[in-house]
This record gives sequence, structure tokens and C-alpha cells, in this order.
Amino acid sequence: NDLSDTTSPQGRALTWLSKKGDTSITEDNDDSHHNLVLVQKYILVAFYYALGGMGWFDSMNWLSDEHICFWMGIECSAMEGSLVKS
Repeated sequence: NDLSDTTSPQGRALTWLSKKGDTSITEDNDDSHHNLVLVQKYILVAFYYALGGMGWFDSMNWLSDEHICFWMGIECSAMEGSLVKS
């Protein structure tokens, strides 16, 4: 299982999120935006680890406490604050 393998990009992303205290998906419809951003953040962090983000020429704000919309190369919807494209 890639999530339990702490050396896989998926496992490293899950570990990173858990260290941030940011791993709780809720079933509350009022938190659907939070859930969306959390899933997007997980995907982006796994992407970062899978593609060697530490060696990127410009990885400004990646894996920082900044909202994912402020991570280099990520574009978000101004209205929703969620990922549009990267």
C-alpha cells in the first residue's frame, strides 16, 4: 500500500499533511470546501515528492504554510480559492 510506505510520494505526502495537523476529511456539507482543498493539497504534495520538487529550479511556497493558491505555478479560482490548474 503506497499510503503506508513512508518512502513513497503518497506516503510522504500523507506524513507531511499529518505533521501539519491537516488530515481530517469531514462529511459536513459546510466543510466541503475544506475537504476539496485538503484533497488538492495532498495531490500537489504527492506530485511534488514524485517529481523531485526539492530539486526544482523554483519551488517557491511549495510545502509551506501558504495556501496552495500561493504555491509557484498553481492557479486558483479567485471566487473559490481552490485549484484551477497547475
